[in-house]
Amino acid sequence: MTLFLHSSEDSSFSRRLTSRSQRLSLSCIVAIAMFSLIFAKAVAADQPWRVEVNDGEAYLVEVAKGVDSQRFPITYTSPGIRFIKSFQANPNIDVLIYFSGAAGTSVIVDIEYALLIDRESGKLIADLPWRYQDSSGEKYFTQPQWSFFSDKIEVHDEQSGLRKTITW
Repeated sequence: MTLFLHSSEDSSFSRRLTSRSQRLSLSCIVAIAMFSLIFAKAVAADQPWRVEVNDGEAYLVEVAKGVDSQRFPITYTSPGIRFIKSFQANPNIDVLIYFSGAAGTSVIVDIEYALLIDRESGKLIADLPWRYQDSSGEKYFTQPQWSFFSDKIEVHDEQSGLRKTITW
């Protein structure tokens, strides 16, 4: 149903209503944007690692109490890289999972890598493929196979032909 307003009083009401609606819409957009920024900062503050990109080189940087403490070079596939999670593989090794970016032409593949860090020395042991995923979710890719032992980690990746054993 369409309502046509003919009087100048009705027209003024219509303009005020539109103006109020626009102000309300703008207020909602600003509120959502502010909430998003606050939420993003809160989430980022809880992350123990952050990604830093300088001159085409990417690094995973540990954030300890607001001070950068460790910094490791990482594989940089495309923009959008980010830290995902970390876990202790065994008493000697920490594993840091990060999104390396996306690659491909006809099928875009999201790629995750894992950094292996020696807990005692704090040194980088390896930077290896962790997971491949079709960003549309339609195609399955053979995943890297990781085996964790008390004295070694074995990684076999058919996609890249990688076969690596890391011992300590």
